[in-house]
Amino acid sequence: MTVFLSYAFDDKRKVRKVIAQLKARGILSPNDKVVDTSAVVVPGSSMRGQLREAFERMTKAEAARYLGESLRGQIREAIENASKFIVVWSDAANTSDWVNYETGMAEALGKPILVVVAKGETSRVPVNLKETQVVEIEEIK
Repeated sequence: MTVFLSYAFDDKRKVRKVIAQLKARGILSPNDKVVDTSAVVVPGSSMRGQLREAFERMTKAEAARYLGESLRGQIREAIENASKFIVVWSDAANTSDWVNYETGMAEALGKPILVVVAKGETSRVPVNLKETQVVEIEEIK
């Protein structure tokens, strides 16, 4: 099964530990393929390379708009292809435009959503996600 994992850039260091805890609890299986934005955006390339190519052909505003639309399309496709959507919710995620975009896209596509929060932090889950499955895990530093 393919699982889309959404998290804020500031939480990137925690993601491996979060995945390990979810596997230990049986929420993720060893066979699950976990996909996140970093795997979706530019497999085998770098964002800098894409920006350079785009800027050579377009104005900066056109390039930024093009890359934003392209990235949103790639993320949408990855979420569409996923069987499940997991979001690591934190203060950083709450203010992340991309985490909110990805979560909104999963909701719009009717994907099952699992919200992962630190133990004792369920009150921080946004109202629109309170009806989804919420899992508390040990605080990860």
